[in-house]
Amino acid sequence: MSFFKRLFGIKDKEEQGSVPKPYVEEKKKSTSIDDLLKEEKVFQYEAPITHINKEATKETIAEEIKTAGNPDDWDIYNANGKEGFKDENGIIVIKANFDKVNYFENGLAIVQVNDKKGLINSRGEYVMKPEYSYIFSATEGLFAFEKEEMYGFANRDGTIAIKPQYFYAGGFYEGVSAVSEGGKDYYITKDNKKAFNVDFEDAGDFSEGLASAVPYDMKEGENKTGFIDRTGKFVIKPQFDFTGSFRNGFAPVCKNDQWAFIDKTGKPVCGYIYADAEDFYCGRAAVKQEKKGSWGYADTTGKLVIPCQFDYSSEFDEQKGSAYVFIKGKCYTLYPDGRKETV
Repeated sequence: MSFFKRLFGIKDKEEQGSVPKPYVEEKKKSTSIDDLLKEEKVFQYEAPITHINKEATKETIAEEIKTAGNPDDWDIYNANGKEGFKDENGIIVIKANFDKVNYFENGLAIVQVNDKKGLINSRGEYVMKPEYSYIFSATEGLFAFEKEEMYGFANRDGTIAIKPQYFYAGGFYEGVSAVSEGGKDYYITKDNKKAFNVDFEDAGDFSEGLASAVPYDMKEGENKTGFIDRTGKFVIKPQFDFTGSFRNGFAPVCKNDQWAFIDKTGKPVCGYIYADAEDFYCGRAAVKQEKKGSWGYADTTGKLVIPCQFDYSSEFDEQKGSAYVFIKGKCYTLYPDGRKETV
């Protein structure tokens, strides 16, 4: 998905998240129109042909299938206050029948009808009917959802993997998900078993084998955060007001409204010198030197290597090796060495 879609297209923060690789393997494309019409999975994603009218010929249908492309690249369009999808050529592939839609991610899109969320495939067919308060983007093949104020998980085909039973549930990361029940947070596996017999006041997502957490038995008013391993044991003692996640071997942490970076032993690699700090990607983390100031980037030693000058900065894409930044409304592609190109 493009940076612009991630920046402007996703409506609710809680619907974001990482997604697994496409679940249908790409096959060799047929040159026969009849084969195109017979094969359901000739391409990487199902062909979105439900919008075609009855007068369409085999030739025009086949052309639609070939040109519709990857649903993850489709654009959202608005008609009469409703939203639908157009392909990269501007052809309507799913009519504007929804109140709101999110961009497709790996062939599925979260949609909203009458304040309820559902999930559709690239044919515009419901995988999950619009009867949920929230549906989160899939993580490790499962969609967390909220229904009647309880959280559960659904598979990509819409079947319920874990029935709604939790006060809150995040996504699955490294095989486990943080959930909340009975005033406590703990971790579950994908078969809905407790990952380890430890409870927390607050539990974050695992990344690089560690997760931020607040002990359940901490005194009221303390609420300090540390990091646990996959057994639930604190390997970095609770001492921080806020934390990010470990990426590239380091994590941002906050004390007294100032941010620094630590390694996996808990040792700071720099002083608490930043007003704000994000996670590392490609060895670079977005930072601010002043609360209302501009963004720049630090390296894994905590040194500011790209000066604070950006009104907005994205994380670095580790596949592309670049980030997107804005200066006075103008967008640039930024590289780890500080070079930038106009988009």
